[in-house]
Amino acid sequence: MVYDNQFTINSADFMVMVNAALHCLEWSEIDSDSGEPLDSFGLFFCNNAQIIVQTDLRHFCELAGDNLNGLDLQQIGHDFILTRNGHGAGFWDRGLGERGEILSSFAHSFGGVTAFVSDSGDFLDAE
Repeated sequence: MVYDNQFTINSADFMVMVNAALHCLEWSEIDSDSGEPLDSFGLFFCNNAQIIVQTDLRHFCELAGDNLNGLDLQQIGHDFILTRNGHGAGFWDRGLGERGEILSSFAHSFGGVTAFVSDSGDFLDAE
């Protein structure tokens, strides 16, 4: 994949970011019924949730462009979720200065994403 502003990433590396984002979403969310962290259920994300995260992360990369150069791919996926969901960590606190603020602004523009156990209890979904 090639994004504007010279930030280039191949499909395998993009999936590293996506998997890091999904993992972060899984451990940072709590099941509303049981109060347990979602990662304690041992469930997998359904296709819908994966598509949501992939689409949003792809658009984020397009917006962020060169601001992502030199950053760890797993950290990008992780920080994208933390920042967009308003957790107390993310791009803004990585010591990146103005670049961290720019990345945070782009991530916030996507609004929050919520993960939850499906009604059937068989998988994790997102909205």
